[in-house]
Amino acid sequence: DCLPGLHTASGTGGVFGDIPGGWLPGYEVWEASAKVRSCLSKGSSQATLQVEMGLRAARLYAFRIELASNPLELPEPNTWAIEYASESSPPFESFMPWTFTEVSLTASSMATSEETSPVPNPVALSFRPHKEVPGDPLGQGTGGMLQVAAPTGFQAATTGATGRSCEDYSLTDVADGTVFVPGVDVICQADSDEELSVSMLLFTFISMRKLEAGRLYTLVAQFINPFYTAVSSDSAPPWVVSTFNDPSGALEATLDETVLPGFSVNLRFSRWSVTSPPGEQHAGATVEGVTFEFAVPSPVGPGSQILVRAPLGFDITSPPSCDVQVGNVLGGTLVNVGRTASLQECAVKVWVEVTEASAVTWRIWDGACNGHIDVGSLELCDDATSDCSDAIFQVCNLRMPGKSCHNFQFKGQAQLSIQPVCSKRELLFNFEQGDQLSGGTIVQYQLNTKNPEKNPSLMDRFWEAIIYEPGGTEIAYSASALSWKVIPQLEGARVGLRGPLLASLSLTTIEVHFQSPSEADTVNIVSLSPQGFDFTDAKVQAGGQTRNVTEALELSLTVSCNLAKGDVLSPPLVIEGVKLGKPGPASFRVAVLLQGIKGGEDLDISGPSAFRVPGRIFVDSGDLLPLQQESQDSSLLDSARQGFFGPRAGDEALASFTLRFGDLVAVGDQLVISAPPFAFLKGGRFSFRVLDKKGVEADSVSATVETDSGNSTALRIILQEELGADDLTAYSLRVALRAGPLVNNGERWLFEVWPSGLSGSLAALVGETQTNAGEELPLSTNDAQYSSFQLVYVVQLALAAGRVAPRSNLAFDVSIDPAGSNPEQLMLYAPEGFIFDSGNCLKNALSASSKVLSCRRQGFENTAELQLAGILEGPVTTALVVQAPDILEAGAAGNTWLVRTIVAGEETGWGSSPGFGVVQMERA
Repeated sequence: DCLPGLHTASGTGGVFGDIPGGWLPGYEVWEASAKVRSCLSKGSSQATLQVEMGLRAARLYAFRIELASNPLELPEPNTWAIEYASESSPPFESFMPWTFTEVSLTASSMATSEETSPVPNPVALSFRPHKEVPGDPLGQGTGGMLQVAAPTGFQAATTGATGRSCEDYSLTDVADGTVFVPGVDVICQADSDEELSVSMLLFTFISMRKLEAGRLYTLVAQFINPFYTAVSSDSAPPWVVSTFNDPSGALEATLDETVLPGFSVNLRFSRWSVTSPPGEQHAGATVEGVTFEFAVPSPVGPGSQILVRAPLGFDITSPPSCDVQVGNVLGGTLVNVGRTASLQECAVKVWVEVTEASAVTWRIWDGACNGHIDVGSLELCDDATSDCSDAIFQVCNLRMPGKSCHNFQFKGQAQLSIQPVCSKRELLFNFEQGDQLSGGTIVQYQLNTKNPEKNPSLMDRFWEAIIYEPGGTEIAYSASALSWKVIPQLEGARVGLRGPLLASLSLTTIEVHFQSPSEADTVNIVSLSPQGFDFTDAKVQAGGQTRNVTEALELSLTVSCNLAKGDVLSPPLVIEGVKLGKPGPASFRVAVLLQGIKGGEDLDISGPSAFRVPGRIFVDSGDLLPLQQESQDSSLLDSARQGFFGPRAGDEALASFTLRFGDLVAVGDQLVISAPPFAFLKGGRFSFRVLDKKGVEADSVSATVETDSGNSTALRIILQEELGADDLTAYSLRVALRAGPLVNNGERWLFEVWPSGLSGSLAALVGETQTNAGEELPLSTNDAQYSSFQLVYVVQLALAAGRVAPRSNLAFDVSIDPAGSNPEQLMLYAPEGFIFDSGNCLKNALSASSKVLSCRRQGFENTAELQLAGILEGPVTTALVVQAPDILEAGAAGNTWLVRTIVAGEETGWGSSPGFGVVQMERA
């Protein structure tokens, strides 16, 4: 009967309500004869009105009629129609209800609650509000409110001393995935209506964020299911969701309201518990010996099923088992996870670390282990039909059907005769003929599980148990148990060796990168390997952030560092003053904490995500000699006499070093040497020998030498035998080169050992800053810590003399340009046979402008010392006298004059000039 809600009259309670005049112009007042005698509803959305004497033609009538309820979902099309006296109107547009659209309600568990220890049941509500719910940008307590009222029997899940604070909840904008931060954007409190026996959660908006009209949102809130037994879905009481313009919840502040069908609850297990071993639980880690206990009130027999479902992301199936097959993976994305000893070990490592991988490859020659995502196919090598000589991978398919549960075993006296089957996160007991479980019997079992990569959402973090009646559709009993929280994995975690020093035991700088899965105020770094790392004196670069070392121990460092959930550590954490450990692959554990509680961790940052600590190359000594140094004798030949003089800028020379290695150097490894601008001579002298205990050169080291070009600034020595790595084994290395163009080139002698297979330009490879995680570093280095060689200047020497008769006292001019050597003294060397006077070999008397004050023989007859009037900063010419030999042809071997510049007894430069001939008179 819809007649009580039908209005045709004017005035208060009439068609148009309390408006002036009681009626709107343009509409006809209903005639007294047109009284509506009845109004009957035929179906939920159709009403039939009986009009006593009928309506007049061509008149515009108006009436008002009440609805029992607006639709739960907006109909399509949303139109009305009127029929009267065999006439009908075309459909016309309806109004938009003040209600939510696209509404759905989903429960995590439908089991009744246990009164002694009820488990909160997350309920997910999705909705689009019709009207905007305002925020509170000024913090004046005027923000709007969202109210969720549960049916009788349900209780709001609360926490805290007052019992009004809500258990964990989340409100998410589905379109962009943004979350309303609890306590920042929205607060939740529990409330109840004693008169209606209704439990409610009130969500008040306290920031500028608001619920926008027409956007889709998902709210997950927690309630306690009723303690009584299940009711049918037909009679399940509804849920009511409302929004308000302010936090009062008053009727006049109402915006939207929707009534949702409830869900039925069913009987619970009499016992259901899931217990993990003690200790921290890490994302992706395998948890051994998880204990399950369950019991049901009544017997379970043939045809029934017991389903156990793990929270989202868990995996309770056995790890992959791989038969060795040689081949390759076609298509997809490759993820390297380091090196392993076998294909099986590689498969398990990928199964743990790369959950989405569908195949693995294991490189035979070096154990490189790769996971493959979105694989096209596997290409297997059949020895009977294929040429497998070039195959370098063993392959394994991780998507082969597997039904075994990971290390499943019954515990206790009550054991089922059934062995379960597992598929990812589900375990199933199928009861067949003869299988029976008595009511009240406690069954206990254990199995291993692999933790998810991150904590499941509120809706998906429960271990569920369900018993299906025979037939597999009707639920007899169900239960849920809250799972443990895992410490999420840091995303993109890597530790790089920034340098500048790279060698083992150096004080250096490392760089830490990651994305934090949760809010944090502290970062903790722990060195796992190799031995010898020390953070005691470490400091951090602030990088514009508030970062300070709060604790520095030998193997760990704790740094204050504020991070929001999802933050990338930017700039990265740069740690100075870290003492490197022994040579070998480095591994680290990095965690983020909030008020001392871990919110994310990577247990093993190693392999491509870290670095290998290079060994140290010790350069015990070094020397630079002219190439002729080893052929010294008493002759005055040009080559030998120049050999007595130090290497000059731009000269060819022989560099010699004594080396020791702190780490083993393998056959095929390459010792690379560079010291720009010094250039190594292609095909020049080279020797590499072992030194005995007395430091005497012994056996040669078998090696080949390569340079990039005729004058390369880098030399590559490819070793054909192993080099020892102990303090007692030293090596002598000699190599020919051309010295740099300056007296002091400031070159740093870099010695590095690189693995076999080094390719490309040596000049491009040597000295590069390859210190980021995942990039190559040398196997060993001296960090260019051997300093430069001091060279001497190239002095210009010129001679001028007339005809020289045998044994005559020759007067000649000597011109010397010291070229920056700034000598205090000059030493002049004539060819063998010339004799300087032991008293005075100056030709002319001294004057006030004389730069050379004296000339006298020094040591050998052909050597003269020239004393100067102070420091000689520019060219000088002076006349000297010397006794000529019997005969000496111009251009003959050994007919070269030399000059050395001396400062404080040390040579600073030298030069040479061709000598003149001594000519006998013909037929004399």
